[in-house]
Amino acid sequence: MLAIKKNHLTKLGDEVRKDTPFFQFWAFIFSHPDLVKSMKKIQQSSMKYDPFIAGGRKEILVAYNRDKECFLNIGRGFAKYLHLDEEITVSHLKTGLETLETEKTGLKVFFDYLISEKNK
Repeated sequence: MLAIKKNHLTKLGDEVRKDTPFFQFWAFIFSHPDLVKSMKKIQQSSMKYDPFIAGGRKEILVAYNRDKECFLNIGRGFAKYLHLDEEITVSHLKTGLETLETEKTGLKVFFDYLISEKNK
């Protein structure tokens, strides 16, 4: 059952990513409780979770390196949209971005935080 959901979410993600910047994609996922629950299940399997985290890595790095302050300001708006503490969210985002250059799953700390907060 989880594999079917993963395939469905992957296909949905591929379609959405074509025209949707990553913050909008993530906002969609983390503003829908059913998708957050699916993310919690995906998180329990590194074979499923790691590719999700690594997806879009190059585009994220390009956007972040183009204008770091702007990228972090968008992160603040993202946090506000999801009703999360802006400073804590951006702190987790910064931590993930700092390791993203060398680790494909650098944003794991950020996604772990989002999943934890939105599953409360």
